[in-house]
Amino acid sequence: MSKTTLEFTVGPGGWLQAFVRDPAGAIASVVALQLAPNADGNWGPVGTLHVDPLAQETLRGLPLRRILIAVAASQGLREQLTANLDKKVPEPGSVEFKQALAGYPQPELPRLKRPAGRNLPDEFYATVAERYRDAAGRGLSPRAAIAEAAGVSADVAGRWVRQARKRGYLPPTEPGKVGF
Repeated sequence: MSKTTLEFTVGPGGWLQAFVRDPAGAIASVVALQLAPNADGNWGPVGTLHVDPLAQETLRGLPLRRILIAVAASQGLREQLTANLDKKVPEPGSVEFKQALAGYPQPELPRLKRPAGRNLPDEFYATVAERYRDAAGRGLSPRAAIAEAAGVSADVAGRWVRQARKRGYLPPTEPGKVGF
């Protein structure tokens, strides 16, 4: 199975557009779906779904679960969706609708700066856990994404992730398994 990555733009009325990129970085498909929070505050799909290109292969490989995991893992996406929830939605499929979703795609993980000193604070490990969940939600290897974002080796990033788990910022998991 090939590894794809996701980038998102947020539109009015709970609409989220996901760009599905293939391993080479080219856009393989674009998915637009309307989301709304349920009584528990978890975001889920409502209404219709727009997929481009509309083909059987695209629908079969639709990463809907990964999109929902990314929304659940990213406080920034949830805040943007909430801020735009009451905005008027143009007719889905129209030029105005496409323009409303034409924002800047959320880039890859922001840089992670290690604080000075030998004993790292809890806030740093909380940030590592947040980046871990964000990377996993985008379909990236969390350890590799953290290593790249911080400019450190994968081994150092792995130690940070283990420490974040030890401090309770990430749930326990089996070695080699992504768990957030």
